This record gives sequence, C-alpha cells and structure tokens, in this order.
Amino acid sequence: MKKRFLALLLSVLLLLSLGTPVFAAAAHTHTYRQTVTKAQFGKSGAIVKTCTVCGKKRKTAVPAVKTPKLSASSFVYNGKTKTPTVTVKDKQGRTLKKGTDYKLTYAAGRKNSGRYTVKVTLRGNYTGSKSLSFKILPKQPGKPAASNVTATGVTLGWTASKTAAGYVVYRVEKSGGYTKLKTAKQPSVTLTSLQPETAYTFAVRAYTKTAKGNLYSSCSKPCTVKTAAAAPAIATQYKAVQKTLDTGVYTATLTFDDAPEASYKLSRRGDDYYMEMHLRDGKTSYDADLYYDGAARCAYAQMFGIWVEMDDPEMRDMAPQMDVFREMDLSDPAATAIETQTFGSKPCTMETITLKDGSVVKLCFQNGSLVRVGLFDQGDSGLWCTVSGFSGKVGAFEKPKHPLKLS
Repeated sequence: MKKRFLALLLSVLLLLSLGTPVFAAAAHTHTYRQTVTKAQFGKSGAIVKTCTVCGKKRKTAVPAVKTPKLSASSFVYNGKTKTPTVTVKDKQGRTLKKGTDYKLTYAAGRKNSGRYTVKVTLRGNYTGSKSLSFKILPKQPGKPAASNVTATGVTLGWTASKTAAGYVVYRVEKSGGYTKLKTAKQPSVTLTSLQPETAYTFAVRAYTKTAKGNLYSSCSKPCTVKTAAAAPAIATQYKAVQKTLDTGVYTATLTFDDAPEASYKLSRRGDDYYMEMHLRDGKTSYDADLYYDGAARCAYAQMFGIWVEMDDPEMRDMAPQMDVFREMDLSDPAATAIETQTFGSKPCTMETITLKDGSVVKLCFQNGSLVRVGLFDQGDSGLWCTVSGFSGKVGAFEKPKHPLKLS
C-alpha cells in the first residue's frame, strides 16, 4: 500500500514538472452587466461591463466634452431671424451627433437687435447643459448731413437705423480717435459751442438697450463740416454805464430838450437822492435843493437856506421819478445797434439798445463820455436829455437837520 501511494505521488510530481494540468477548468459563456458614468463638459466618463459569472470587467472611456462653439457670435440686423449653428466635440476631437448626443434650444425672436442664447443639453452617454450667447447689432446709420451751419453750431441729420433706441454723435479726431459729443433719441441733433471757421468731422452710431448693457452699431461714414466766420464784435460802451448803474451810486447833470430852461444835478446813493435844481425865467434864475430819504419815502426841499419837509404824497416819490437812469436796465438787451452821429457839432457814437419789453434806450458818447440819453416806450414818444458829469463817484450828502414841517 505504501509503495502504491509513493508511486502515485511521484507520478503527480512528474506531471506538474512537465506543465500538465492536473485538473481542467470547466468552460462558460460571459454575461455582462453595463454601468455608465456619463461624461460632462470638462469631465470624462466611462462605460464598464462586468461579467456576472466570473466578475471579469471591460472598461471603455467616454471623453469629456469641450465647450461648444457657435458658427458666429455677432450679427448685424437685416430683418431676418438669426440661427447660428453649433459644433460640439469631445476632448479627442470627435464631433458629437446632434439628436443622439445633444439637443439645441434656441431663444425666441432672434430677429431684432439684442442679445440671445442657444442652450446645448447633453444626452445619451453625456450629461449637463451650457448656454451660448450671440448678439444682433443695430444697422449702421447713414452718413450725417449738415444744415443750419453757423459760426458756433450745426445741425446734423442721418438715415434712421431700425430697432435702434438712440444714437451717439462723435467728433472724429485728427489722430483717428472718437470723442463723444451728444446722445440723441431721434436721427438728428444740434451741436453748439463750436469754434468759428473750424473744420469738424462727425460720425454717428446707433445703440440698442439690453439688460447686460447697450449694443452699438459700427460708426457711420464721417461727415466734415466747416463752421462759418464769426460776426464782427460790436464794441459797446453802454456796458460801462450799466456797471455804474448797478452800484446804485452815481452823479450827473441833466438838461431836457423839452424844458431847456430847467436843469438839475442828480446825486444818488442807494435809495437816497440829492438834487440841485436850477430854473431860469428870462433873466431871473431860481435855485432849490431836494433831498429824498428812500427808507422813509420822505422828501425835503431847501429854499432860501431853509429845509422844509414836503408832506404831499406826490412829492414824496418825486426824486425817483426824476431819475431817468433808474428806469434803464441795459444788462440783457434784445438787440444793440451802433451808428455815428453828430452832437454839438462834434461826432459821437450812438448806441441804440432795444430792451426785452420793446422799449428803446439811446446813448450818445463823445470821447468815451456819456453826453446824451434818449428814452422811448414801445411807441415813438419819449424824451431826450443832455448829460454831463456822469460818474460813479458821489460827494457826501446828509439828511437835513431840523426841517420845518408844513401843516
């Protein structure tokens, strides 16, 4: 028995040394169960098949999906619907199949200028979605045309751009750059504050408003305009008169054409007046002084060295009514004309100032001094007076002390 066992063991060892299997494995058919990890944008997936009998695995990689690309991301409005094509590829460069690997969803409209999206939704062995955006720009406006060209301004008009919300007007610099001048809702604009006899080049572009900011068209063809020459400046002297009147302090001697026998020297300081009045009756002269207290609206007359308070209501307002300069406001005239005339056999410059209310003031100057004033209402009636010593300097004058009051 022992010899038989040793012989059998020797036979087994011999067979093992010769590579002959002792037992033969039983053959079977593989049955696989598939598990899919879907690929995403920027992340790979895999398909894994596992045999349910022996556990053997077979793995196939699903490459990550690259960012999709549009055939165009910008269009110009032409009234037609825009539908850019989409290309979807994996990281190995293989083009995915529309309908099987992904589907597309386009935003509604896509005709007028604005911003729109295309949504790419992965399917099959892929998952995830990504939205791509494109824009439709307004159509380029027509070349601007200039009208109403003056020394300091111009009006520009151009062909409107459909679907535009407005327009931006630019000055084209010599360097080629653009300087924004104005925004307009309508296809026209008036520009001001330009320099006389200067060439300007302008261009326009349209814009559309969106939630993410404005969209602009390309700039129109440029338009070059040269402004007109400036009108010659009028050298006026009335402004110096107005400057003196604005201080409320001045003195002047006045003689009226309609009453040559009377004259008076007017001195004003704020609302207070002092007048030295002279009246000639044949060979006899009469003098009287008048003081007007503006705060109290009270007048005092001096005759024969005695001051008397004038209680008459009309006399209380006499001094301001006699001040012809008080009625003049030359600060903002409606029109100004200058001509050369003769006064007192000497040449003078007469400035005619038409005021806003239609009244007219005429001022005559000789050697820079005011020598004559004419005041006219909206009709032809008015008055002329000769002026001498018009100045913004006034001597001291005081309210009369202890005047007599007539009852």
